[in-house]
Amino acid sequence: MQISKHRPTSLNKQGLFVFLLATAGYVACYNPDVKDGALSCAPPPAKKACPDDFVCNTTINKCVPAGSIGTGGVTGQGGTMGGGGVIGTGGIPGMCVGPLPGCKASNVAGTCDPSCQAGCACNQICSLSNAQPTCLPDTKGTKKVLQACGGDGPSALFDDCKAGNICLPEWAPEVCGKHCFRYCKDDTDCAGGAHCSVALEVAKQTLPVKVCDNPPETCAPVFGTANCSNGTERPSPAFGCYIMGGAFPDQAVCDCAGVKKEDELCEFERECKPGLVCIDPLGDKITSCKRICPLRSADTAKVTCGATKTCTPLSGSQRWGFCK
Repeated sequence: MQISKHRPTSLNKQGLFVFLLATAGYVACYNPDVKDGALSCAPPPAKKACPDDFVCNTTINKCVPAGSIGTGGVTGQGGTMGGGGVIGTGGIPGMCVGPLPGCKASNVAGTCDPSCQAGCACNQICSLSNAQPTCLPDTKGTKKVLQACGGDGPSALFDDCKAGNICLPEWAPEVCGKHCFRYCKDDTDCAGGAHCSVALEVAKQTLPVKVCDNPPETCAPVFGTANCSNGTERPSPAFGCYIMGGAFPDQAVCDCAGVKKEDELCEFERECKPGLVCIDPLGDKITSCKRICPLRSADTAKVTCGATKTCTPLSGSQRWGFCK
């Protein structure tokens, strides 16, 4: 199954954006008829894992259904089993790695919260398995948001991101690699001014979790100069500067650079080359790559649309338009 980071169309005919960031595969093929508590297990590094849809109850070292994990009770920040808090409804101690400070965990029975890291046992984290939030063994990942990351092949079940993040490939991983993205429920979960605007999908079905978009950049998203301001972690030409999206048309963001040229047909917001935007210029549901142009001369005075096109404002933007 393929998991994608996707943001749907968000602007009208003068600003239609479509966005696809990355894909990460999760493969599930081991699903025998396992009874609750019938198999022994142990957390890493013992490598005695449970089958799909089961997690290891580290109190009794037995495999139990993922949905049977208790809420974990109330835990201290960074606490241990001795001071971690109250026994959850499932009889399992609270998490050792969460909940994360200042995060308002959801209270859905039988479901852990990946953005707050709440609802699992000690020595476990909450991440995605079979496209659903699931308690998994804590692999002690250390990589932070937007840092390059890795895992065991196409599966992100055992990636090396810190708890609360997930390792996902950029849309062109052979060029841009894979990076850690932060699970989120709203903008307060995101750092650096980033927005909780990227939904995760499987087979066009939206999952009950989202991740933070890349944080805003000070770069100019215009053709010929659309370089990222953070040249260390996301350097040009592999990465480029883009308008963030329909809800934030005056903010710029750095992302894996697209390859579609001006006037070529496109589908996704950042599929075009840096300095271009995938837009529906005529409102006929035909999207193509159009050149970004400044509405204010102070932004980039040298960028123009030429003699045959005019700079048409993007919907809701005070700074940027597209050449039409």
